[in-house]
Formats: sequence, C-alpha cells, structure tokens
Amino acid sequence: MKLNEMKQRFDEKLKNTYSPAEIGGAFLSLQQKCSASLSDTQDLTVEQLNFFEDALGRMGEKEPVVYILGEADFYGRKFKVNAHVHVPRPESETMIQWVLEDFIHRQKENLSLLDIGTGSGVLPITFAMEMPALSITAIDISENALDVAKENAERFQTSIKFLSVDVFRLETLPKTFDIIVSNPPYILKHAQRDVQRAFLSREPVVALYIDDEDPMIFNRKIASLAQSGLKENGAVYVEINQYLQKESASIFKEFGFETEFRKDVFGNPRTLKAVRKK
Repeated sequence: MKLNEMKQRFDEKLKNTYSPAEIGGAFLSLQQKCSASLSDTQDLTVEQLNFFEDALGRMGEKEPVVYILGEADFYGRKFKVNAHVHVPRPESETMIQWVLEDFIHRQKENLSLLDIGTGSGVLPITFAMEMPALSITAIDISENALDVAKENAERFQTSIKFLSVDVFRLETLPKTFDIIVSNPPYILKHAQRDVQRAFLSREPVVALYIDDEDPMIFNRKIASLAQSGLKENGAVYVEINQYLQKESASIFKEFGFETEFRKDVFGNPRTLKAVRKK
C-alpha cells in the first residue's frame, strides 16, 4: 500500500469521529513518528504498514493520538505520556506564562514551588527549564503518573522532588512555598457542557473528573493548604472549570485570598491566581 492510499483509509475510516484537520494533523504526526519520509506514491514497508494500521484502529476507538505516539507537545517541548496521565493541553500554558511574568525577575530570592497533582510533570519541569534556580516539589496520588513524571524529569535533566501524596490526607504542607500551582480535576461528571473534546474517556478518571455534588473539593483543599503554606509574597495558580469561575473565586476568598483570572488561548477563563489580602 502506498502512503497516499493509507491517508485515504484514515480519511474514510475516521471521518465520522474526527474533523479533516484533526485527521490530517494526526496522520502527519504518525508519519513523522515512523520515519515514513516517503513520497505519496511510494510503497510502505511491512513495518510501516503495521504501524499505521495499529494507529488507525486505536484512533477509531477514540484513543488520543498522543498516547499512540507516546509523547505530547507542551510549551515547545515533547513530553512522554501514556494512559496513566492526562494529556497536556495548550490551556495549561496560560499558567506557565503568568507565573513567569510574576516571578522570573525574582529568581535570586531562592524561590520554591509546589505542584499539586503533577501528572506527567509538564508544569514543574517547564518551570525548572524556564527558571533553573527554582526549588521544586511535585506531588501526585498516582505512582504510575509519578513514574512518567520522573522519566520526563530525567529526559530534560531537571532536579525535582517527586512525592507520592494523597493531598486530602494533608492537614498542612511540610514547609512554606513561594509558588503553588495545580491543574486539578475540574470536569463535572454529569455535565457535558464543559467538555470540549469527545475523547476524554481514555484518559485517567482520577485526573479529570469531580463529583457534581462538591465541585469545589480540590479548590477548597488547595486554598486551605495555601492559607498556611504560602509565603507572604507568594501566589497560588490553579487551572479551573470555566463555568465555575465565581465558585472558584469564592472558595479562595473564604480563606483570605484576593483572586483574579486569566483567559486561555481559546478565550475562556482558565487560570485563577490567588494572593493574600493586603
């Protein structure tokens, strides 16, 4: 089979699940992954053919293409990902940019950062790359996710302290931090209006969803820990559900914080910043 014929197979088999642009982008990434630098009319090798057929079947089952590729782009870098971690997304880069704006000029202050629910480690590793002087701790309840995060940290030769921690078992943080960041679960289990993608079912449930009955459970815990665990001139940055902006702000205000929001690349309020009231 020729490369252009395989592309036609992808277009036909996936047309009811993906947009033409999504299919084209995925196919190009897969082509690059298997080194199929062929002209459209050249024949695929048996190995390449098997790779594309496997990928086609997995995409047909709505498996994220980044899991098939084994890596995802985030802030200009490629990170290892698998089914044990949620897929890094451009919305989260909003938080990176905001923290850098606020703290990159303070690197000589021996700053410390805590990431709550690190997943694949893209947040702390990116901060470590952009602000090498940072002392960084990252926690997660999932040992499998931490294994991925540690591999990514080794890939980029960053020094990060990873800890297996259930944040709900913490009454206080072990020390104070200048920066606390988190991309906690925030998608309501039974409300579909805030789900922009149709392929979340293959990602780890623990990393994505919250119960409709208490959607502020993570924000409340983060605010509580930050109340005593954040240094005087520090700040908390949390990725939020765009439809729960007011509720998120209210929680942090209850714990004595002032809040503001920043929109993501899609124009939705995505990152909450909380600082102590002056």
